[in-house]
Amino acid sequence: MDSFVSKIPRDYRLRVLSQLLPSAAVLDQMDIDQLRDALQARKKLERLVDGDPVRFWQPSGPGQDGFARCEDPTKTTRLFVAGNKGGKTTAGAIKFGERIYGGPLWDRDIRTTVSYPVPARGIVFAEDFDSHREVTIPTIRSWWPRGFIKRETKNPAGHIVEYGLANGSVVHFRTYEQGAFKAEGKDWDIVWCDEPPPRDLYTAIIRGLVVGNGILLISATLLKEAWIYDESEHNHVVMFEGTIHDNKWLSDRAKKAFLDSLTDDERSIRETGRPASLVGLVYKRFVDGPPFVVPLATIPPECPIIVGVDPHERKPCHIEYGYVDKDDRIIWFDWLLAGGSLTEIFNQMAAKEAQMPSRPVLCVMDPNRGSATQMDNMSWEKAFSEAGYSVVLADDNMSVGHTVLGSYLSPNDPKMLWMESCRGKFGPLYQMQRYAWDDWSRRTRMGRDKKEAPKQLYKDFPDIHRYVAISQLTFESLVMGPEVVYMHQRQRGLGGLPSIHAYN
Repeated sequence: MDSFVSKIPRDYRLRVLSQLLPSAAVLDQMDIDQLRDALQARKKLERLVDGDPVRFWQPSGPGQDGFARCEDPTKTTRLFVAGNKGGKTTAGAIKFGERIYGGPLWDRDIRTTVSYPVPARGIVFAEDFDSHREVTIPTIRSWWPRGFIKRETKNPAGHIVEYGLANGSVVHFRTYEQGAFKAEGKDWDIVWCDEPPPRDLYTAIIRGLVVGNGILLISATLLKEAWIYDESEHNHVVMFEGTIHDNKWLSDRAKKAFLDSLTDDERSIRETGRPASLVGLVYKRFVDGPPFVVPLATIPPECPIIVGVDPHERKPCHIEYGYVDKDDRIIWFDWLLAGGSLTEIFNQMAAKEAQMPSRPVLCVMDPNRGSATQMDNMSWEKAFSEAGYSVVLADDNMSVGHTVLGSYLSPNDPKMLWMESCRGKFGPLYQMQRYAWDDWSRRTRMGRDKKEAPKQLYKDFPDIHRYVAISQLTFESLVMGPEVVYMHQRQRGLGGLPSIHAYN
């Protein structure tokens, strides 16, 4: 077979040996016979590592680890999105290899329950045959057990297009350049796409996995085909994320030199692997996970419930429910996209609120749409007030609001949290992950200035979070009742203490 450039890290053998052999301090205590035995053990282990390196492989970082260990049969599409040199191709080659091999390739003594029927049919896709020659095939040849590949077939151009394996399994190599028709009508046990496939090819692959309940693996840095990132919303898809910093085999100096050579936007994509559409996020510290996302839990009965509303006439009203705990943290727990007439909207809200321990004590609303006369010739503020909600129109100072909400999103001690129930397409967590600054400013300069505005896309729930954050709600003020509304009305120059139906 053709020679290849090994993808095994240069110091891989040394690091494995350092973990498995006695330390220098232990060797110092050995006599001459024990040292001879240790030397023989070292030589034997060296041959074993060189001959079967994948046996000693261990995932780097939580993303690669989750991807490598995933055996959930309901997750037939498994994505590993990572930055450049984040270990995604290695993880893809090993995970694909286990399905073709029929069992575990690493941690074999522990992962004894991992088993697959063989022989199997698999296919590996890459951008072009040069990518196979330089990346996927060398990674496969480097990590798969020696002697497992028994034959190879080349096309007239000299490119490898098929491997025959020792257990009868067959692996095909195709490219995105060949188009979706190469995947049409084919049934596979497993497909691996190294870097994101075009949408039409992705659809053809999914069809080819139906008959045999096959698995699709995608390992990618999403420099393009950003739609793949949103596929994780489907129940059959699971996504794992990693960064360049997870790769423990990289030199810190080389990594720094590479990252320092990039612009801010290039660095964000190539460091994390996230698509360009998520570059320039307004709330960069926010992630859909700890410490901001917490498990679903019972609402403490003593905690006042609030509702944030971003009303619309031509699209659904964005409505989000949360409560304020005794530490003055906002915990969002439910959401609603309500449409139709006013009666229909309030009926949808009533159905949600019937499941809560108490009605919302406060409704924080978009001050622009809230005061405008839109629905049924009345303002949204008046409509909600007449429906029994205690409404305050929030401050819409965007600069201050972004700053205050940013302080709420401190990763060390966040003051705003979301339960897992806030997930879902176009929901609060979905939009927070996609709320970005407008593109024009990123194209023209590196910094931010006062003229820059966020995109109008994915902004409704983030606006609600900003309105609530700038309102500086506290447990004590909400428990006190109407005073918090009175305070906000005084800030707006309105007089009088309102009658608050929701507090009664």
